[in-house]
Amino acid sequence: MLPLGFFRQPVFGAAVLVSMISAFTFYGLLFDLSLYFQQTRGYAPLRAGLAFLPLTVVVPAGSLLSQRAVAWLGPRALVALACLLAAAGYLGATVCVPGARYAVLAMPLPAIGLAASLITPAATAALMATVDQARSGVAAGVLNAARQTGAALGVAVAGAWLGASLSIGAGMRANLLVAAALSAVAAWTWWHAWARHASLPQSVEKVTAAK
Repeated sequence: MLPLGFFRQPVFGAAVLVSMISAFTFYGLLFDLSLYFQQTRGYAPLRAGLAFLPLTVVVPAGSLLSQRAVAWLGPRALVALACLLAAAGYLGATVCVPGARYAVLAMPLPAIGLAASLITPAATAALMATVDQARSGVAAGVLNAARQTGAALGVAVAGAWLGASLSIGAGMRANLLVAAALSAVAAWTWWHAWARHASLPQSVEKVTAAK
């Protein structure tokens, strides 16, 4: 059912990988923060939910800005920079220790949310531009499966690492460092996948504009 020839196109494979890493790191962070806020900081469920706002409130804005950002920077630069922005956000969030103020932890969260919301539309448009229209449904299914797999693995790995750590804070810092490293790898992979495809940016802009 899956034409493996799709993956001969480097940008297709890079879009799948970047989308999977983005979902893996983002949803792993959601899992970590839900436990960290309630069990380490002692927040009530409502307060814990409100504490997520710096991370989630920017997601709709990033999705709306993605089309303009692709036109301005191009898909290659946009997704690479968004991955690096996510890496910086995860590194910044490693300051979350039991004694740190919430405001300190909240500062890097918008960068992570914005990066995730920019990556998804641009990577989707790039992937769709690499396949024939007749196979667009299969290609979209591959991308969606990659994101869902990344999200499930992100929660599973984050939970396993927290369970093996001495404390939630220590496990979360380790998870954040891994997320930063994976985001940097995603940026490098995405950038180099475009080296042989000078005509693809125009196709991506057409796909993005059609949405």
